[in-house]
Amino acid sequence: MYWMLLIFWALGFLLLWKIPLLRNADPSDISGALVSVIIPARNEEQNLGRLLGSLTSQTCRPREVIVVDDHSTDKTRDIALGYGVRVIPSDPLPEGWLGKPWACWQAAETAAGEILVFLDADTFLEPDGIAKIVNEYDRVGGLLSV
Repeated sequence: MYWMLLIFWALGFLLLWKIPLLRNADPSDISGALVSVIIPARNEEQNLGRLLGSLTSQTCRPREVIVVDDHSTDKTRDIALGYGVRVIPSDPLPEGWLGKPWACWQAAETAAGEILVFLDADTFLEPDGIAKIVNEYDRVGGLLSV
């Protein structure tokens, strides 16, 4: 019984070992002016401040940060405005759409950046997070999911 547990533990460790990490990036090689960060948010007052705070300390500052307020009933909009980011109120949901994709689509249509980085409101980034994401995007040459 214990040997099976040990085998499964070892296999799990080997699988986790193969998960790639984002490479370190030199922020001077990356233009933040190319990046629009899009955050769909509904009732995220408990989480949004941490993410927006992490975006203000990026070594590679994004061109813009757009929060799509998806009909929040809490202070999500006020918190976003307090960080000086652009807030877009979500239009009513069209038939056949789900909330988060609709919110992302609306922001993508107005974004000024060449690279769109979509972040959930309950996440946050290391100070070089945007630089690492853009560096990896350049390396793979297309769509990237982190």
